Amino acid sequence: MIKTGMYTGLLSAALLLAGVANAHEAYILPLSDLPEGKQVLLHAGYTEDLFVPEFPLKAQYYSVNPQGKQQELTPLSGLQSATVLELPMEQPGTYKVFAQAEHSTNYARQNGLWKAVYDMPADKAPAASERPYLITSEVKSTDQKLTSKAHGQVVSYVTKGEATQQALTLDNKGLALKFSQHPNQLKQSEGLNFQVLFNGKPAANTGLHVEKAGTMHHDEDTEAKPDVMSDKDGQVRIQFAQPGQYLIKTSYPQTKAGEQPAADVYHYALTVTVR
Repeated sequence: MIKTGMYTGLLSAALLLAGVANAHEAYILPLSDLPEGKQVLLHAGYTEDLFVPEFPLKAQYYSVNPQGKQQELTPLSGLQSATVLELPMEQPGTYKVFAQAEHSTNYARQNGLWKAVYDMPADKAPAASERPYLITSEVKSTDQKLTSKAHGQVVSYVTKGEATQQALTLDNKGLALKFSQHPNQLKQSEGLNFQVLFNGKPAANTGLHVEKAGTMHHDEDTEAKPDVMSDKDGQVRIQFAQPGQYLIKTSYPQTKAGEQPAADVYHYALTVTVR
């Protein structure tokens, strides 16, 4: 998923070098968002066929328990197709599980367009006309250059017994969603309402993409129009066509392909189950 469009995937350079850029999306998903036991299994990764993982999502993983206490989670090791975690759930209530990753990307401006730059041999890269990025050997000393840092967060919620609110508390840092409904109690007939916030303030006119499990992830370079936009107060309403598992994602600030990227870009992806 390496591109200069609206949404850039977490740690996507690794996917580019594997030859699978542009077609994958990062996610984290519990086997059940309403488990009854003392633990629940979650899988995370990069997916093209939502939510079938093809590559692990290398990141720092954390949980927030129903009392609001955060702790680090250690994924199971040795898997080649996914990241797998087990969330202990000794207490009833709602838990937040999330992955965080940061990645810096170099950019250069050629012919009036900004493009990402990756350090790879020319004989390993596709033809220049077939890719939206540059390789290091193509960058000229006269080109304008900059580095953009991506801050990514991939989120899911799990509730055992009665739903609680403490794990939904926001710290007013970075990109976040403030829910009007509990994310583990979504009904297709009611939809989902939330506010997009950046550093605790409404993020107006922010585009979001909504994808359903079992569908192919689309590439926003060729399908840049968002599925829904936040209003002037950052408010969003999503009406789901049918029940199922969904991925909701956004970024801030948002720039179009070829425009100068921001020094810091924040990405957010949420999985929910709609009944």
